[in-house]
Amino acid sequence: MLDAFQEILNRGLATMYGMKPSEIALDANGHSPWDDAWDVYKRFVIDAPKSAKAAKKDAVEAAWGPFHRAQKGESPAGGLGNRRIVRRAVAHKYVIFSDHHITFPGHRHYGTWGANLDLYCTALQAYFANGYVLVENGDVEELVIYEPSIRYDHPKPEPEIRAALTTMGQLNQRRRQTRKLQLRWILGDAAHAPLLQRWKDFANATIPGTHHSRLIRVAGNHDYNLQTSDGYLGLYHDAGVTLDKPVDYLVIGPQQQRPFVVMHGHQFDKASNPTSGKRFGETISECLGVYYQGADRTWAAGETRKWRDGTHRFLNDLVSDDPGSWVGNLDAALFESLFQHNIAWDYFENYGDPAKAMKLEALAGKRWIKFRHMDERYIWRHLNNYPKQRRPKLVLGHSHEVRAHPRAPTGAKLVDCYFNSGSAGRFEKLVWGLEIVGGVATVVSWAEMDDGTIERREWNPDKQHYPGFAAKRGVLEPGPTSGLNVP
Repeated sequence: MLDAFQEILNRGLATMYGMKPSEIALDANGHSPWDDAWDVYKRFVIDAPKSAKAAKKDAVEAAWGPFHRAQKGESPAGGLGNRRIVRRAVAHKYVIFSDHHITFPGHRHYGTWGANLDLYCTALQAYFANGYVLVENGDVEELVIYEPSIRYDHPKPEPEIRAALTTMGQLNQRRRQTRKLQLRWILGDAAHAPLLQRWKDFANATIPGTHHSRLIRVAGNHDYNLQTSDGYLGLYHDAGVTLDKPVDYLVIGPQQQRPFVVMHGHQFDKASNPTSGKRFGETISECLGVYYQGADRTWAAGETRKWRDGTHRFLNDLVSDDPGSWVGNLDAALFESLFQHNIAWDYFENYGDPAKAMKLEALAGKRWIKFRHMDERYIWRHLNNYPKQRRPKLVLGHSHEVRAHPRAPTGAKLVDCYFNSGSAGRFEKLVWGLEIVGGVATVVSWAEMDDGTIERREWNPDKQHYPGFAAKRGVLEPGPTSGLNVP
């Protein structure tokens, strides 16, 4: 009964966002592409063995071992997603971008990235001219979420092909085939020619005094296939970009002296970590996320204007992924229990009233839900176990929410060991990033203004009273713009 209710709820909501009418239309056999996708979701997620569900939390806890070894300067010695490492000196200048989720023309989620493409290329050109090392921190290409309405290498629709697969091995084999095609289409898109040139510039340049490339890729949960030996990296080389195999850890600075440790962050996500991700996170994205707004919600240009023009702060609290964490609000608890996720109510216009937010925004097709799937408070508690003078500074992506010196759960202080590079491809006409210069990390945004000009802005951590909340919240306060100038 609960499964049937979830199917009806998801189908109804999907029709308000990314689903096409033809995708719920029944064929001669009384089946639709949506039915095929739901069958895959039910088979591999809802009906997953109890042992697989129980292993999700254990996999997150196990990620701390490789992290600890990496920040000490040792080999992480972990499995997939926890084993490849490079180290660089803190004396260099770094800019970190993540979560572009680049797709190809014809993919339903191309729009937001397409709106940011020229903006991102402009930012890269400025950083290249100023001697920065470019770090792209995972989920650069969207390889997980396929486009259900096109044929890949088979006359049958992709949802129908996958609905006939009965084992995880079969599903993963099919994924490898379609993802390689997606990467080929992304790199072959004529609109991406300027981006390929920017990548070539960084890849072919070396950090002064070293033989190291100024382009470093960190693998995420939507583009980790570039780490495999299946020929994905060769497609980059065929396009003229000498991209090195993506790593899992980039350690900036001397070991055990508070280095920056750059990871994508899915290692700390119960559904998307390298152990559980193929069954849970990837299947959810392929079968449900595709019919909404992709790997997460997107913010249209009208919604990003308040950050682009610097009239609005960005919330900077450490958040949890636990449903029902808004203690005392029964409506929030009800909806989070229903969706089995923590919901970022802050992004709704009616953020103080979850019932209104759902009725007037999410369920009305006006604004999709931002689900939180990474527990920053849990991460902070682990980092807090390190002695203060040796506490590593962790830089993640994955959540799509920028962080720098966020407010601790107790509210008493700002945390100096956790940062997040946000997203380059989820906020229309707004690219978030993180600069590390002289050992200091700063959140920056690159924005295309309404008049077409491009502005870089720094964001400064603070605690402020925020409308609708009694206590002070952690915020990133917008600083002045600097045009195209970077330090």
